[in-house]
Amino acid sequence: MKEIKKEEAAYVPLPKFYTFKSREERERILYRNFVNVGMEVKEMIKDVLNKRGAK
Repeated sequence: MKEIKKEEAAYVPLPKFYTFKSREERERILYRNFVNVGMEVKEMIKDVLNKRGAK
């Protein structure tokens, strides 16, 4: 938990809004971000399960 608190302390505030050149660009970027977050979560879960199995 100490590592998480340390990382959270270094967070930079996110902007409150985004501007996109077009609706298509917005959808493309937001969908790509959605997919990336999903993949990162799956990787974190896999890492946790692997560490748990190594004990």
